[in-house]
Order: sequence, then C-alpha cells, then structure tokens
Amino acid sequence: MCKIKKALILDDESAIRFVLHKLIERVGPCEIYEAATLKEAFSLCEIHVFDLVFLDHHIPDGVGWEVADKIRKNPEKYGKPNIIGMSGSIIYDPESKFFETFIEKPFSIKDLMPTISKALSTPSDKAN
Repeated sequence: MCKIKKALILDDESAIRFVLHKLIERVGPCEIYEAATLKEAFSLCEIHVFDLVFLDHHIPDGVGWEVADKIRKNPEKYGKPNIIGMSGSIIYDPESKFFETFIEKPFSIKDLMPTISKALSTPSDKAN
C-alpha cells in the first residue's frame, strides 16, 4: 500500500497558498498543510515529515528559507523532502544547492504542474 504524501506550503499570501493547495490536490492524494509564518511552519515540521515543501522567501517573521536550512541540517528528524523555493523579490543563486527547484513569482500555473508532479512522484528518503 502506498503511503499518502505530505506537503507543506509556507507563504504569507493566502491566495498563493490557495492556488498551490489546489494544484497539489490535482496531482493525487496528499495531506496538505499551510503556514503563513515561520513559527507555524516550524511547528508543523515538528509534527510531520513532509515529502514536498514550498517556501516563500519573505515572510513577516523572517526568511522562509530558514525552514529548508533546518530540514537539511537534520534529515534524520525531518526527512529529505523535495523543497521548492519561491520569491518575487530576489534572484536565487543555484550554486547554493538550497532547493531542488526555485520558482520566480509570479509563476505560471501551467509551468508549475510538471514541477509538482515530479516532486511528488520522486521517492524521498524518509527517516520515518
């Protein structure tokens, strides 16, 4: 039996979270969690091991990419999810290897679907 995938969306814009939530649902069965702040995202990471994580850069209580840093530093606890970074205000340096994928905002829904499908179909190496 296949394990249901889990996804986390961290973005302070509710419209972005809504769109990403709907796109993830199109791909297949997935438990989807949303956070508007770093505090919420960190709390969710303490409870769940995610397969897919969307992280916005600019969040009211800090930099959303701190979540990726926390996950990457402790894969035994947080697993090894596919992490997608997002920003409309900075240019991401691909040399840093912080994410599997980086998406500039505004993004095209048509272009994002293959990224989500690939991220959820790729087996992630889980601790749990």
